[in-house]
Amino acid sequence: MRKYKIFSCIVITILGGLLFLPLGPRFFYAILFLLIAFTIISFFQLTKFTQSPVNGYKNPYVDTNLYKLPLTEKSKLPPINYPTFKPQTDEILYFATETSQKNNEGVFLITSQRCINKNITQNYEISLKDIKGVKEVSNSAIMIETDKEKNYILLNSTQVKITTEVLNWARRGILQ
Repeated sequence: MRKYKIFSCIVITILGGLLFLPLGPRFFYAILFLLIAFTIISFFQLTKFTQSPVNGYKNPYVDTNLYKLPLTEKSKLPPINYPTFKPQTDEILYFATETSQKNNEGVFLITSQRCINKNITQNYEISLKDIKGVKEVSNSAIMIETDKEKNYILLNSTQVKITTEVLNWARRGILQ
């Protein structure tokens, strides 16, 4: 009990000493405290937004860390940076990612009306209404099934789950 009393007396003495300092040093310590607090807050804010990408891959079109899975009707999607996309009437770009087929790299886009696969050897689009199913077939590929065919899209392994989720979310929106 005596230890706590001594400790509290020391703290009160230090705080009292600061309170009764002349205005100049009190002002100096207040500014010093604010600078230290600002530095610490800035450090944590910068490290929060500059986290290293998962498995060394960073999607160049969208920050995939901002997606909150699973997506619901009330989900808000982060902004997509794909300036060359030309939307159709009332079309919204939901997601963009790179495809990873060797010697046939390209981009895979998901919109409110269709999904688009652009790469070196072929470009095609599929209306969301025509899609019968979407599933992950491996850790780096998804399959999009229509009445006519099955399309396989090779992606970076960190993008497969998000791509599948966004595509299914977009389909739910079109089918309602």
